[in-house]
Amino acid sequence: MRENGQWAPFDSPGVNERSIGGLVSEASHGPLWAGYGSLRNHVLGATLVTGDGRVLRLGGKVVKNVAGYDLLRPVVGGRGRLGILTSVCLRAFPLPAHERVLVLKGAKLKSLIEPALLAGTAPVLPVSIVVVGQLSALGGNSALILRLHGAESTVNADQSAIEKHLGISLDRLAGEEADGCLTEVRDRGGLEPRCVEVSVLPSRLSEVVAAADEVGVAKAVIDSYAGRLRMGSADMSADAVSALRGVVESLGGALRVARWDCVTRPQDTSCRDAELQLSRRLESIFDPSGVLWPAR
Repeated sequence: MRENGQWAPFDSPGVNERSIGGLVSEASHGPLWAGYGSLRNHVLGATLVTGDGRVLRLGGKVVKNVAGYDLLRPVVGGRGRLGILTSVCLRAFPLPAHERVLVLKGAKLKSLIEPALLAGTAPVLPVSIVVVGQLSALGGNSALILRLHGAESTVNADQSAIEKHLGISLDRLAGEEADGCLTEVRDRGGLEPRCVEVSVLPSRLSEVVAAADEVGVAKAVIDSYAGRLRMGSADMSADAVSALRGVVESLGGALRVARWDCVTRPQDTSCRDAELQLSRRLESIFDPSGVLWPAR
């Protein structure tokens, strides 16, 4: 795609080693959603083999193609419960003419959340806003990292507007330093044997960080614009995750265990009964015998 001046701006952990079908099945994306939208919005069409052997061709090859029920929506992020994806049509984007990586370093993760939230209210919106703890690419410092895309003149104007809004000057990263930093941010926690993801109102992120010391929050990556936080480590305990889940749910959020390498797996935040019943009805239509997801 890059040879033709295009790309798919989806920055989930380990994205270069993953299949398109796997990304779509998980609806997996990272902080670039702020500038480009979520993966679910850019799946234009797909071919799906259901649990009882039907071949469904959903959507199409252009953006305006859906009439009636949009069956692509539940398939994207369905994790294989509704069928096996055999082909996918994705919307591509033109490569940005210029990228700028702006950094604000800080000693503590929590101290960077307020400027990150403020950056999300600037007159211009960066394509991603993340707070990351203990980045080796930045000498072990925590950092707020903003990415700007566009023509160079536009990026210059955007940086000036953001710095004026924040009332501070931001450092720039370039070349290999920027590439290494962005790769570390993208993969942070998501490739560890144990990984949890938290979703909460952005205004409640500081409270989650304060409660998450035992789950490895010092090395977390926080998408402040979305109110998402990801933490991963090899020695994360199930008890600590369960305690954090209680705090997150009390704040009106949800916790998902994205990866877990042993039997004593902590529980995710439960779905509401109405959501669970709707999901079960969809599964019974696409996979009436339960061959795709026997554990359900």
